[in-house]
Amino acid sequence: MGLSVKQVNELCIGTQLAIELKASEANLRKFLTIDGYVYNEHGHAIKPDKYLRENKINEIYFRVRSYEIPIKYYINNCNIWDVDDDLVNEIYIDDIKGIGKLELILNKYNIDYSELKPGWCCDNLV
Repeated sequence: MGLSVKQVNELCIGTQLAIELKASEANLRKFLTIDGYVYNEHGHAIKPDKYLRENKINEIYFRVRSYEIPIKYYINNCNIWDVDDDLVNEIYIDDIKGIGKLELILNKYNIDYSELKPGWCCDNLV
């Protein structure tokens, strides 16, 4: 099983997909995020536009980010949003071209593809 057409379309219009995974320690939460992006005329990575069109998939690059974050950010209504300094076991892979290559990387995490959802539906803070 792989990414659904809906999930691919979400990535192609700039929607981040995320899933919570089993953390390495009880005081951590682990997330995996996937983003789609394009390069502009200046060579900078930017979010793709919100329109689906034929062959858009050929323009999209993907990035995968896996990290763990201390649970202190989730308890007692902690309003600390600058979490990047406390990320644990972070893995960042970018410039992934093509759904096939993306799925090869995702398969290493042994995820249930149906559990991937838009990032704002997940407790992921990054």
